[in-house]
Amino acid sequence: MLKTFLASFLIAASLVATAIAKEADKKAPAPAAADGAAPALKLGKFFKGKAIDKLDPKNVYVIECWATWCGPCKAAIPHVTELAHAYKDVTFIGVAVWEKGADKEIAAFVKGMGNKMDYNVCRSTKDFEEKWLQANGVKGIPHAFIVKDNKIVAQVHPGSLEAELEKIGCKKTAK
Repeated sequence: MLKTFLASFLIAASLVATAIAKEADKKAPAPAAADGAAPALKLGKFFKGKAIDKLDPKNVYVIECWATWCGPCKAAIPHVTELAHAYKDVTFIGVAVWEKGADKEIAAFVKGMGNKMDYNVCRSTKDFEEKWLQANGVKGIPHAFIVKDNKIVAQVHPGSLEAELEKIGCKKTAK
């Protein structure tokens, strides 16, 4: 009887998983560019630092995705600030993603972080979330993109940023 129950359960679970996968395939976004080209950078309101509206192929960028409600994101932000101070030749942009709240809530969060969040900070747009997150299969945050020569060269957890920056030849410029 237990074997019959387990077999029935596994069959039902398999059918449900197949239905979910088929539904997800219908909603799946187009894959990111095969050559790794970074999409256009269409960002929302900037709350800190300078507004950046396009990627310069001469620069290296770290685009860090976070949210006000995300505990691991909050924990990673001071580390990203340390890296932004250490790698002065890299442009760091913190993008608040998947936010349901108003700009005033994001602004209050950024203000409350003070010097712990000391880099360019903005809100995402639908375009950013579709062309950067969805197209690259990002399902969780914190998440960071590293862009060099206008190509996405790495996607990592912010805790792994330093090693990835070193791999692509970035050097610390401050102590």
